[in-house]
Amino acid sequence: MKLFFTVFLAFFMMALGFSQEHLDEWSLGGDVEQINPDGLASPTTIEQRLVAESKYRRYFSSTSYDSTRYFFAEATDGFYSIRTTYKYDIDSVLVYNLTDTLEFDNQDRLIATRYYQWSQDVFVPKKRKNITYSGLFENWLYETYDASLGTWKDFRKVSIEYYTNGKMKEYSNFLWDGDAQEWILDTYLFKNEAGYLLENQFLSYNNTKRYKYLYEYDANNRLLKYTNLEKDTSSQSYDFVFKIEWTPVGDTLSTGYTYTGVGTDWVLNQKKIVHFENQKKINELILDSIGPGEYENYQLRETSYTALGETLDYRLYKWNKSLTPPAWELRKEKIGTTNSDDLIVSKVFKVWVEDSMKVVPKYIFNYEYDLNGNKIYGQDLRWDFDSKEWNETGRKYWYYEDYVTGLRDIHDLAPLSLKVFPNPSADYIVFDTDQPIKTFSVQFFTANGSALFAREVSPNQQVDIRALPRGMYYYIVKGDGIGATGKFVKE
Repeated sequence: MKLFFTVFLAFFMMALGFSQEHLDEWSLGGDVEQINPDGLASPTTIEQRLVAESKYRRYFSSTSYDSTRYFFAEATDGFYSIRTTYKYDIDSVLVYNLTDTLEFDNQDRLIATRYYQWSQDVFVPKKRKNITYSGLFENWLYETYDASLGTWKDFRKVSIEYYTNGKMKEYSNFLWDGDAQEWILDTYLFKNEAGYLLENQFLSYNNTKRYKYLYEYDANNRLLKYTNLEKDTSSQSYDFVFKIEWTPVGDTLSTGYTYTGVGTDWVLNQKKIVHFENQKKINELILDSIGPGEYENYQLRETSYTALGETLDYRLYKWNKSLTPPAWELRKEKIGTTNSDDLIVSKVFKVWVEDSMKVVPKYIFNYEYDLNGNKIYGQDLRWDFDSKEWNETGRKYWYYEDYVTGLRDIHDLAPLSLKVFPNPSADYIVFDTDQPIKTFSVQFFTANGSALFAREVSPNQQVDIRALPRGMYYYIVKGDGIGATGKFVKE
């Protein structure tokens, strides 16, 4: 009998033994040319192979408010992955499925993706992306398939440059203009070596305007100035639209002055006072300028976070001068509830309803997790203001199948109550437990499932992760008949 339990995609690849032989065998079987003009193995061939090798798994399904059902499946052997989305109508008839395949090189780098749609019993290619690497540069080329001509057409390309520390330096996204037969810059990003944005520019939706945002920081990468400019695409110069000048005070407070561009002049508009805790914004007071050096309350935002850094509660207040006396009025509210592992199990969204002059619930999202903290159930509810009742608008289930021997060993172990902190972290993480265990082994994996290194650690002992590149990682912990799996983020 198949063994079912929740597990992340990365764990599928860790014990499969990647080799060039794996890659070569993917080209076997099927009428490849009919379905894939670029000569890659078809989705059908890949899927049949993975099913035969027991590497295919279902992992997620959802039901929407109109009884449309979606079912998602995924499989991988390390060099190829296949992901399929099935859509069923209210009568459980398959409406369509979309499939994409991903190809990786022997350094776990994504080098190609292909997107297909099932039509009349055949997979029809829709889009493809090829990625090449050269030193600190990375280039993506996107193409769409013209079925009438049987050819691929360029529609987008991306160029990325990195610093030697692995952080992104420049990102340029171009769109192909078929009429002018040239590439048009759509989006551009430029960051400093610490990863903070220095410049961002992009085209408007209808390509008539170009927007530019400029950022300046102090030596500690605290924001000093933010400027917003825009221009018509036919113009050579930018107009000033908006800017904020900040004065940081330590790591917990920053005061900003907001200006609106009027011609070539700047007019003071607002003052902002922001408080931080652990580098996260917890309070922001916005004051309107009503005269030289004079301000009045306008808006207040309050935010709290879980120990894992997720937003827990958020409240937005507006100052109402018409009240006697004037007072803050709650306009928006997001309330989160956590379990004992500090995972959010419920979110309630409330909004201001002017006709009733009060804040009422609008959305509720409920979640359930397994013992390892993996999401297994989700429910979406929406308030009907006419009928005054909650309507279910969506339901999600996460189903996983595991065929990897190493993971079955974890499943057979008793669950280990484990806390990993700080998460995210830039230098060290600590594995701690209140269970009576002296030492346990920790195996680390990349987001693609490749094994990195293992450590024998004691509870509350620091593990050095400074050598790891920035990103998400997974771990397996075993010891004295108990075990756990999880993930952390390296900043």
